Amino acid sequence: MVGFGGYIWKNVLIILVVIGVGVGVPLAFGGVSFSREELIFLCGTLMAITYPLLLALVGTWPTAGIVGSASGLADAFGRGRRDVVPTFLRLFAGLILPLLATFALMDAAMLLSSEADAVFQDGKLNLIALVSLVISQCLGTFGICYISIVLARKFQIFEVSRFTKGEGPQGDAILATTEISDIFR
Repeated sequence: MVGFGGYIWKNVLIILVVIGVGVGVPLAFGGVSFSREELIFLCGTLMAITYPLLLALVGTWPTAGIVGSASGLADAFGRGRRDVVPTFLRLFAGLILPLLATFALMDAAMLLSSEADAVFQDGKLNLIALVSLVISQCLGTFGICYISIVLARKFQIFEVSRFTKGEGPQGDAILATTEISDIFR
């Protein structure tokens, strides 16, 4: 549990930055002139791009303190700037594809049944809504797990390269980090 409090606060800070960029930028550049739907779409789009980009750049920052590695923001940025575009694309896919699949599933459920908006209808179980809910939750969980694996793999690859350059502990640490990295291949 060492470093767990820092882990939580660092993740909260990342989320606050994403919300600040997603809401602040449109409002600062005339977002008030848009309709409510356009503004929500613009803010949502900015957040959907900003969050995986920020995770690609500094996503290893919260977990570094837990594992006892260099846990500064500059260290995380150093880990993150390597292969930022492929990492961003993987994180974007892990965040957005489950969300888009959920929207498509909800749309299909609404086409199958006009009452697919609630799990219970008139005291009876609505199976279409229940199945949609379960599938949506599974897709979201899969996306979060995929994002965790991408960031853990990025952290492990960086640590292996750091060890082989002589910047960290040698010997068993290289072997252990390599074996952990093999899990995520």
